[in-house]
Amino acid sequence: MSRLPSPSPLRSVAALALALAVALPLAFPLGSAQARRRPPPDPAPVPIPVQHDLIAHEWGVWVLEGGRQVALAELAAEVPPFVHRAPAVGPAPPLHHRPPAVSRKPVLFLYATGQMQVRVQVGFTGGTPRLHYPAAQAVAGPTGGGLHWDLRVSPNLERSPAPVVAGHFWHDLRAAGASYVTAVDGTTERFLFYDGPVAFEPSFLVQHRPGGAQVSPTSTERVVYLIEGDRFVEAEVDPNTHASRALLQGDMEALRTRLAAEAMARGLTSGETTALLDTWRDELFAPGRRRAVYFVPREAYDRMLPLAITPAPSALVRVGLVIDRG
Repeated sequence: MSRLPSPSPLRSVAALALALAVALPLAFPLGSAQARRRPPPDPAPVPIPVQHDLIAHEWGVWVLEGGRQVALAELAAEVPPFVHRAPAVGPAPPLHHRPPAVSRKPVLFLYATGQMQVRVQVGFTGGTPRLHYPAAQAVAGPTGGGLHWDLRVSPNLERSPAPVVAGHFWHDLRAAGASYVTAVDGTTERFLFYDGPVAFEPSFLVQHRPGGAQVSPTSTERVVYLIEGDRFVEAEVDPNTHASRALLQGDMEALRTRLAAEAMARGLTSGETTALLDTWRDELFAPGRRRAVYFVPREAYDRMLPLAITPAPSALVRVGLVIDRG
């Protein structure tokens, strides 16, 4: 029986190498199959644009005095020197039978949760803008003049607003606490201000006579505040019969309380209401001549001063107040 020679160490190494050469290709497909069974890595998150919220609150005051239109010089004397004087744009349409009235100191407060670009457009039905701040573009429209603002609105102070002398009503408006608005010329303020005549729609026709006032409703408003000396009477007027009944009477402090409650019931904040009543304290609460005070229906406000804001605010409040000095 022949004996097989023992394998040399060199042959053993060669045989091992051959075995590995056969085994290794089998190991890689198994590893690849296991890799294919692992879940793929999560894709990189796609950034979601931040959607900031916007709220707009506005109040405006109209002053009537025998249908007389207040001159620009008289209005301009009340505002800081940096307020823009807007030129008349295009011919104003006829006012028909309605007396011209001045939409005085409409103030628009914007509140944003983060910095955003906002366009504001306001028209003056039957009239044209006279004063505005900050910088806006004066334009002509189908029913009268108008103003366009392109603004950056931010809840944080980017630059300081222009200084104003102590005691000026401008400080009352800033104290309302709205967001900062920066116009295309770089000026910053905490509200939009504008002024000018419109074809006014009164809520009541008021005739002051010895011994009282005759009041006729011309809108959906039913309550009027009649002031004489340092007392007032809050009266409700029936729109059908024009009969009136007294609801409340009191002094000027009580009148301020009633007007504040009504303004906030219509959507103004406490700060905005304080700004309104402080700005107009002399016309509203100082003892003096007889006058009537009443609110404007929202639909009438929108007709007189049509407003468009882009992007559209999630809430829009507009409160109008009239001081009829007879």
